[in-house]
Amino acid sequence: MNLKKEFSVNVNTLCEHSSWAAQIKSVPCGLFVVPTPIGHREDISLRALVTLNTVDVIVCEDTRITRPLLQYYGIQSQYISYHQHNEKSKLNAVLTLARQQRIALVSDRGTPGVSDAGILLISSCYQENIPVHIIPGPCSVIQSFLASGFIENNFLFYGFLPRTIGAQRSIFESLHPIPMALIFFESPYRLKKTLMLMGTIFHHRQACVLRELTKRFEEIQRGTFSTLTEIFEKRPPKGECIIVVAKPSPKKTTG
Repeated sequence: MNLKKEFSVNVNTLCEHSSWAAQIKSVPCGLFVVPTPIGHREDISLRALVTLNTVDVIVCEDTRITRPLLQYYGIQSQYISYHQHNEKSKLNAVLTLARQQRIALVSDRGTPGVSDAGILLISSCYQENIPVHIIPGPCSVIQSFLASGFIENNFLFYGFLPRTIGAQRSIFESLHPIPMALIFFESPYRLKKTLMLMGTIFHHRQACVLRELTKRFEEIQRGTFSTLTEIFEKRPPKGECIIVVAKPSPKKTTG
C-alpha cells in the first residue's frame, strides 16, 4: 500500500465531510494555532490535518521540517517561514496576511507559542483583534511532566535556560523555594554542566532527563543529579533535552 497516497486521499475526503473545515471556510481571516507532532508524525490530530489542509497559508518555524510532514499527509497548502531570526521583520507582513486570509501557525514540534517565535505573533493578533483559534494537540511540556513520573497537581515550566552559569544560578536559586516540580529546556551541549549546577542548589531532589520524546530512540533517565551527570558524561546526549526537577520531599518530623 502506498501510505503517502492513502493519507492524501483520506485527508481530502476528511475535509469534504468535516464540519470543522466548513467552519474554517465560513470565516474570512484569522490565525489558527496548530500543534504538530513532537517526534512521531502519527501523533497529529484529525482536526489539525483538516486545519492545515483548509487554510490559505501555513506559517512555519522551519519549512525544511514542516515540508516533509505536509508531504506525508498530502497537504497542498502554501507555506512561508517565520522564526526567531526574522519574526520582528516579518511580523507586520504576517499580521497583514492574517487580516486578509486564514493562516495557520506551526512550530517545528509541538504546540506553537511555547518557547518559540509564535509567542509574538499570537499576542500581536490578540492585541490587533485578529481572530485567534487554538487547536489542541501535542505539547512537550505536558509529555515530559507525565513521562518523568513526578506527577503532582501542579508544576512550573521555565522554558529554555540561559547560556551562562551565573544566569542559571540566579534562576535556580529563585526557584529553589517553590514547592512543585520544575521543567526546563536545555541544549545537549550544556546538559552536563547544568545538571552539576542544579545538584549544588536543589540538593537531594530527584530529577529526570528526557530526550527525543516520542521518537524511536526516546530516552528517559531518572535519578539524583550526580547519577544523571555520570550517565551523560559517559554518553553525551543528542537531540533537544528536557529536565524535570521533582518536587521537594516532605521534611521528616520527629515526635
